[in-house]
Amino acid sequence: MWPGRCRPIWRVAALLRGRVLGAHNARFDYGFFAHEFAGARSTAPAERRLCTPALNRQVAPATPNLKLGTPAGHYGVRQKRAHDALDDALVLSGILRGFRLAAEHLGLALPLLARRPPGEHEPNVPKTRCAFRSPGRLTPGALLVQGMKIATTGGTRASRQELVTRWVAAGLDMMNSVSARTSVVVTNHPAAGSGKLRRAVVAFAADRHEQVLGDEDFVFYGAPEHPDGTIEPTTEGPTEQAVSAGLDVLPTDVHKVVIAASIDGATTFGDVGAKEVSATQGVGEASAVQATPDAGTTERTMLLAELYRRGAGWRMRAVGQGYDHGLADLARHYGVDITY
Repeated sequence: MWPGRCRPIWRVAALLRGRVLGAHNARFDYGFFAHEFAGARSTAPAERRLCTPALNRQVAPATPNLKLGTPAGHYGVRQKRAHDALDDALVLSGILRGFRLAAEHLGLALPLLARRPPGEHEPNVPKTRCAFRSPGRLTPGALLVQGMKIATTGGTRASRQELVTRWVAAGLDMMNSVSARTSVVVTNHPAAGSGKLRRAVVAFAADRHEQVLGDEDFVFYGAPEHPDGTIEPTTEGPTEQAVSAGLDVLPTDVHKVVIAASIDGATTFGDVGAKEVSATQGVGEASAVQATPDAGTTERTMLLAELYRRGAGWRMRAVGQGYDHGLADLARHYGVDITY
């Protein structure tokens, strides 16, 4: 327990309980709340969150950017002191009111996102430069050495921010993905082997022309959540890897979610064996759709499935189309700007 923090945390908890957390980048603010509550061995009580960038994409007002003052001017909300906590909160309240009225006028549902399930990792922490040179991989039975590159996969009891703080303070190099240079992989399931970690499931939020509207619509291990919070890869649940998509709150200009997989290094899908694609309507629910694509051979990337709009709803199509090129070439095919 962190005794000095408990009293204000419980006061905040009373304010949040049963309410929606609204913010100008709710994922960022929710991360701070989650970190503080994790320090008190608790979870943030806000059941749902509402983000102004998600609202902006839903309502699409004629504004040039998403800086707080821009939608404020559009909706006639006066901003007195930029970056002042109280004034920012008052401005945000007015912006949310304007977005809500615009959504009602257009007949659109508000993109409310549910709180992350207990145990699921928090958003990735910004990379902190390590002051030590990497000594290479950890030898079994040996001690950790400063400069070792550490990666984490799956759920953790402590928040991801808390773990990163501890590791950085110890002189370790926290990584957001696994590569040949990784020294140690921290996981609750060590028996799964490293093959699991070399495979990555990614997603593209594409328009009717099968092109992303921006690079942020490419969701992968380096950018593990769509800015709206509506699409997110995860290693939680009964499957090895999955993509969580809030289809009912996706922006209307997203007509298809393409789910693909890639393999690093010299490994191909011929080395992986059979793959199974399944879809559920929630964590822990029974599979509504299952498919087993043809076994791969020399492919390094593979389209697994597509979620696409049909009328007022969504449908799923199992694909199983593989390619010999890498993930960068696949991303370029969907309009992502990849540079080296």
